[in-house]
Amino acid sequence: MDWIDDSVAAFGRELGIAHLQLNSRGVVNLSIAPDSALTLEFTSRRDHPEIVVAMCRRVGFELERRVLVALHHAHVMYGPGVPVQLALGGSGVNATLIGALRVSARTSGAQELLQATTYLSRWLEAVMNTEVEGG
Repeated sequence: MDWIDDSVAAFGRELGIAHLQLNSRGVVNLSIAPDSALTLEFTSRRDHPEIVVAMCRRVGFELERRVLVALHHAHVMYGPGVPVQLALGGSGVNATLIGALRVSARTSGAQELLQATTYLSRWLEAVMNTEVEGG
């Protein structure tokens, strides 16, 4: 797993964070704004190691409206074919919208992690800035 650790450390250096590393469970969480966070998680699916890059934003009582927009923006026909997975967390004022991308750990490096993070950031901004009918 040294190459994954090296990729995460290089990703951290690109962000200006020295010595970024996964914890003992293979996860690193970064608070990137008061209501937003970035998570990198090492996992294996069908014997293929991956790094899940997830970005979340607290949306509170806007959750239902933002989910509809997020589903539209996550649809392959909307974007360049990057499959954003959508998840929800919390409830009420703490309701959170989560977008995630899976990056093959075997081909991932700092650049791929940066690209996934940038894509998710733009995706989440588009979700948050799209006007919702009736709102």
